[in-house]
Amino acid sequence: FQLFASASYLARAGTPRGVGELPAHQCVNFRGAPWPGNERGNKRRMTLVPRVESDEMFFVRASIRAGIGIGGMPTFLVGDDLAAGTLVRVLPRWSHDIGSVYLVHPARKHVPRRVTAFQELAVEALRHSPLGAR
Repeated sequence: FQLFASASYLARAGTPRGVGELPAHQCVNFRGAPWPGNERGNKRRMTLVPRVESDEMFFVRASIRAGIGIGGMPTFLVGDDLAAGTLVRVLPRWSHDIGSVYLVHPARKHVPRRVTAFQELAVEALRHSPLGAR
């Protein structure tokens, strides 16, 4: 999970150089996502009032692309935007690991071969290109 903005937003509002400059910027927030300074366990919390807040990740991405503000996104959702120059990473030293990937199947003495094959495929795919890596 990292912070991104459109080039047009950064040209208009400037690029923050540190976490302390974020409150002066427009923010686009994915509800429940971490922000620099607001991670769990941080005693000095920063107040950010988002211009747009949503629980739908693709809407958040569209809002960031449209130049509404700086927003946090899982990196695997913005790889094409970064390559195309549609989005720019903001505060590249900040990132936050969120979420996990689980493979769940019914407990059985003999797991079906197709389940084992899928598990091996998924592990190998994530080993070579983990979520977030491009």
